[in-house]
Amino acid sequence: MTANLLAFHLFLTAVLFLAVGGYSFRHRQPNAAIPFGMAMFLLGGFVFLAGLDLLIANLHVKIILMQLRLSILPFAPVTVLISAIENANRSYWLSKRRVWLLLAFPMANLIFTWLPPLEPLMRSNYRLVETGFSTALDFQNGNWYWLLLTYSSVLCLAIFGVQFNTLLNSRGIYFKRTLLLNLGQIVPALIIILTATGKLNLVNGYNYAPHVLMLTALLNGWAIYRYQWFFSSPMARD
Repeated sequence: MTANLLAFHLFLTAVLFLAVGGYSFRHRQPNAAIPFGMAMFLLGGFVFLAGLDLLIANLHVKIILMQLRLSILPFAPVTVLISAIENANRSYWLSKRRVWLLLAFPMANLIFTWLPPLEPLMRSNYRLVETGFSTALDFQNGNWYWLLLTYSSVLCLAIFGVQFNTLLNSRGIYFKRTLLLNLGQIVPALIIILTATGKLNLVNGYNYAPHVLMLTALLNGWAIYRYQWFFSSPMARD
């Protein structure tokens, strides 16, 4: 029963992400809308796979679901950073070369995640453990995992820096909108990073971090719907 409720929460979060992503693509006047929508779809796919993982007890299927999540998630901070830069009217920072450099780590991650000889550098020693209400996948993280986590954490810091600068240069409706975007992105990202590094302990062996992403879907969705992000002028103004 508990596993079903947690899975339902993740599936609902996935639907919210898809709705926010679809809305942003429908109203994609500014350049920020497209990478933002892509980030929402990526996060929606991530939490959907996390929900499936809760309902499945087969070791090999769980490994595949984990690999799919590891393939998707590293692209999310890249797309959010691009969206934040575009939203701050700093498009000139984003040359094609720089965008490809940002994507280099997530693309290389696909090789380490799926190529059997390199897979131990990502994760290894898989086994199933009981959480009390479901079966979870236990593993040992490799060197590539820690490099990828460091890279993603640096991107998150860059996102926070750009968003905070935008917040300082915003007033009125722009300030409220940017504040919602910041809260929706910063709080879940910090919890996920702290959990991934072991600073936050898992409860009964279960990783609750994906569930906080509902905050991202709700606050980001409210920011673009209530404050019409994709219809009004940019947040940061000179």
